Amino acid sequence: MNKKIIIILVLATIVLMPLSGAFNLKKPASSYKSSSSISTNSGYINITVHEAYDMLICTCDGIQKPIDIRRIDEWKKGRINTPSPEDPELWTDLHLGVNIQDFMNEYAGKDLVIYCRSSNRSWTATKLLIDSGFTGTIYHMLGGINAWKEAGYPVKKIRSCHISYAFFGRIFEKFPNISPIIRSILNY
Repeated sequence: MNKKIIIILVLATIVLMPLSGAFNLKKPASSYKSSSSISTNSGYINITVHEAYDMLICTCDGIQKPIDIRRIDEWKKGRINTPSPEDPELWTDLHLGVNIQDFMNEYAGKDLVIYCRSSNRSWTATKLLIDSGFTGTIYHMLGGINAWKEAGYPVKKIRSCHISYAFFGRIFEKFPNISPIIRSILNY
């Protein structure tokens, strides 16, 4: 065959195949749900940081609330930065069962992305929530914020707070229902 004919056939194939629908070049709207890297377990779904990022930058698929369960000092150094209303909330020591009933009441029926530094504490918290009868959907972010940073996704540092965290601990103990209000006012 002549080289010109071969080149014309290759170019025609490249141009005509997408038009014929032989393969789809469009990314599905909810690609994270059909991704092969997601593994579904009993009551929760493991996701990569890439899938978490796709979920959290778009509210077109619903709202998934990121839940950071690290310590306050870790939180202040940086948290995942996603647009509102999908911005993270801090629930320190959830993996130890601290305030688990308040947490379950506040997020019943919601979609959550739970993460920590490397995904060890978040896995423990996920299992604890599932075992306690949590009714929402839990997406467990594998690799935690370390993997998020390595992937180059945005991180927001928290400005320092001059109020003692021990002070807040005493308030939370005396008035457990005030915790979400203070968290939302201070955005931590």
